[in-house]
Amino acid sequence: MAPTGLLSVLLLLLHAFIVRTNAARECQSTDCYRYYNKQTRKYFVEKWPLVNWPTGEFYAGNVPIDESDPSRSLFFVFKPASDAPVNETTIWLNGGPGCSSLAGFLQEVGPIEWAPGQLKPVKNQQYAWSKITNMLWVEYPVGVGFTTGEIRARNEVDAAKDFVGFFKNFQKLFSIQDYKTYVTVLSEQQ
Repeated sequence: MAPTGLLSVLLLLLHAFIVRTNAARECQSTDCYRYYNKQTRKYFVEKWPLVNWPTGEFYAGNVPIDESDPSRSLFFVFKPASDAPVNETTIWLNGGPGCSSLAGFLQEVGPIEWAPGQLKPVKNQQYAWSKITNMLWVEYPVGVGFTTGEIRARNEVDAAKDFVGFFKNFQKLFSIQDYKTYVTVLSEQQ
């Protein structure tokens, strides 16, 4: 199977088996998870497919760009810092816009590592950025990956407006409006 096909299969597994796991349980103590609450529990990822070790606190799903039109949403994966709590969020974006940021999550700076040619992940990524910062991977604009809704972005300004709308709603959902925000973008020119 070509690398692109394998990545597509992994992304489909990710979406089909994890994103909507609404089976998250209530924490039994106050020190369980930093962001788990009534508003975020529907995004809580209890278990990743093919991963045989604990992955800690994770969230994924679709957040509306505009609360007045919930049909248009961007897909995200959010991994809070695992080494120590920090009041910052680092956003990872792939592409120009128009590429899935899940490539960065699955193959570059995410907490799960694959060996070349392997279907299953082999270990925790020891250099994952989520060890030291709250990481947010976002697919955007609408039309990319698991985003939903009518495609309206016709240029980078439109795409940026959609992203800002999503991010404001994401900040509100996870109560991180006062956090420092860093944005990193990987884009290769051919």
